[in-house]
Amino acid sequence: MFDIITLGSATWDQFLTDLDYTVVENKNFITGKGLCFPKGSKLKVGKAIFSSGGGATNTAASFSRWGLKTAIVCRLGKDVLGRLVLEDLLEKNIDIQFLQFDYVVPTAYSVIILDKEGDRTIFSYKGSNERLSAWEIPWASLSTNWLFLDSLGKDDSLLKTAVKFAQKNHLHLAINPGVYELALLKKHPQWLKYFEVFICNLEEAAYFTNLPYNQEKKIVQVFASMKPNILVITKGVKGSLVVYNNKVWENGVFSGKKMKDQTGAGDAFAAGFVSALIGVNQINDSVIEEAIRRGSYNAYQVIQHIGAKAGIITQKELEKIPKNKLIIKKSLLKL
Repeated sequence: MFDIITLGSATWDQFLTDLDYTVVENKNFITGKGLCFPKGSKLKVGKAIFSSGGGATNTAASFSRWGLKTAIVCRLGKDVLGRLVLEDLLEKNIDIQFLQFDYVVPTAYSVIILDKEGDRTIFSYKGSNERLSAWEIPWASLSTNWLFLDSLGKDDSLLKTAVKFAQKNHLHLAINPGVYELALLKKHPQWLKYFEVFICNLEEAAYFTNLPYNQEKKIVQVFASMKPNILVITKGVKGSLVVYNNKVWENGVFSGKKMKDQTGAGDAFAAGFVSALIGVNQINDSVIEEAIRRGSYNAYQVIQHIGAKAGIITQKELEKIPKNKLIIKKSLLKL
């Protein structure tokens, strides 16, 4: 019996630092700014760092490091990069018996350009992640207390099957959805009530509720009315917001060190938050606040390093998170 099984994406990431480029401003870019490189030239890279990535591997790495019996369901290409991801999972004591291997499409791969402020530009090849298959998963063998869902690829039946499986077997179900899952759940909002924990960022919450990004209170009200048991909305450097049992918790972030790379911060928060709920018989206010602290502190430590896993806190650090350095405010939910 596993404590938790993560199901979702796996990638091999390459981080590049100290590149020579010019930042240009342009309204047509999503962020209003872009990176400009000389066309047809060879650019020198200051440093190249390699790491496994993807939401399923990142969260599994945290869970396993904290002593939880952890397995993963993801799809890798039968290639060199897939082998590197596989070896990293084994090194982190993550059970790989449910892995899928693709003999046609290569392992997902990302090239991530980092600037001095820790902002990133990602070139992402989805590869085998988009071919994660529901029918290749041995559902009857997934013996676990918790199932954590991440980006599940293009197989629409996968999310529906996972929800039904969790219901039938009385599993705790958590999700940090990707683009496809958000779109599918938007069509079937009645599924939200089956999730013990639903985690998304504010931009995703705005999309899901069809509300402007700046109408945060209205977004929370509409989303909460769809009845996920615990709703978590992350807000980057502004912290996070949690809704549970008609109460709202709002918090900032841990501070003090400069951010090197924000890759994996969301996964680090999600893993920390969910870890506080595993093995708990009854969720109360103190459990929610411990979950917020764990998620926030794990994310804070991860962004001090390059890559999604290098900064994951140890089990000892998890048990000694400073309580007085994170402000958490609680109020009643107003519908």
